[in-house]
Amino acid sequence: MSHRKTISILAVLLTAAATSVAAQAGEGKEHGRHDRLAQADKDGDGKISREEAAAMPRMAKNFDKLDANKDGFISKDEMKAAHEAHRGERGARPDTDRDGNISKAEAERFPKLKENFSKIDTNGDGVLSKEEMKAAHDKKPKH
Repeated sequence: MSHRKTISILAVLLTAAATSVAAQAGEGKEHGRHDRLAQADKDGDGKISREEAAAMPRMAKNFDKLDANKDGFISKDEMKAAHEAHRGERGARPDTDRDGNISKAEAERFPKLKENFSKIDTNGDGVLSKEEMKAAHDKKPKH
């Protein structure tokens, strides 16, 4: 297996693991978001203008998407809604039926997992077991 493919597989696996950890630590992130919002809100009016967002590249890049009501400002509620939507995307888990395996149908929503499914499915039974996922994860290059 090529180094690039191994890294792709590992990215999928690490994302799944990180999602689990993030779900357990969600409350701490809430405070961090408020700190970032307060830092960006230079005039203290409780919302972020396009000019204030310019100091934060990701926020500036996504300003129009974050400004859901198109009033020219990003409010706390808009930030929270965007974060919740994004967390829902990131928080998706491949094993939707929670049977301990990932079927081809479950893998469809995850491009890298779908692309590498047959490589990870070493016994060719059409599902990825915990053991196969662990083996793929263990093949990651050591730095």
